[in-house]
Amino acid sequence: LDYLDASGASEDALTLAAALSRFWYQAGHVSEGRRRLEHLLGTDERPTAARAKALNGAAGMASAGGDGATARVRAEEALAIHLQVGDDWGAAYARYLLGMAAVVEKGDFAKGQEVCEEAVRAFRELGDEHFALVATRSLAWMCGELGDHARFRALYEDVLRRARELGNERMEARGLCAVARFEAEAGRLHDAVGMLERAYRIDRDL
Repeated sequence: LDYLDASGASEDALTLAAALSRFWYQAGHVSEGRRRLEHLLGTDERPTAARAKALNGAAGMASAGGDGATARVRAEEALAIHLQVGDDWGAAYARYLLGMAAVVEKGDFAKGQEVCEEAVRAFRELGDEHFALVATRSLAWMCGELGDHARFRALYEDVLRRARELGNERMEARGLCAVARFEAEAGRLHDAVGMLERAYRIDRDL
């Protein structure tokens, strides 16, 4: 990244930084990710596909860092460019990020729910079940915060079922943790503990 930046290859640098954004997020390197992405976005403001992808990464980093206002601005610009260049997946992800930004910036769970609904539908239409599950999990959380506990539970159970069908262990672990809570609240502690042990083993191995 330093080499590309120093040599003026801004579009290549944005492409690489965008590709690294999920690593930075998963590995907990949010500060580094934000610093790198924000710097590179300032070096090339052309509305390219590379910039749009980097904007998505920056929006995710900003939300993870608690900066909802920056996340919203970055995701809005990303969505506009993705629509302009015809990148349907990028647009779906930008919508998901806008939903998260609404919650982080203003605690607006209703807006977040509305936008996440759109993102789930878009990912499913595109055949991306992993990100459909990611967005559904966030949607479930938003429903819970809005007091819709029946849908909160139904969505998490759906995440767990679909994740198991797909062999998606990362999302299976997230679903297990949520459903274990429901089992514990119903007094089925043995079942809850078994689910949490399974989730722990998945996360440890991953």
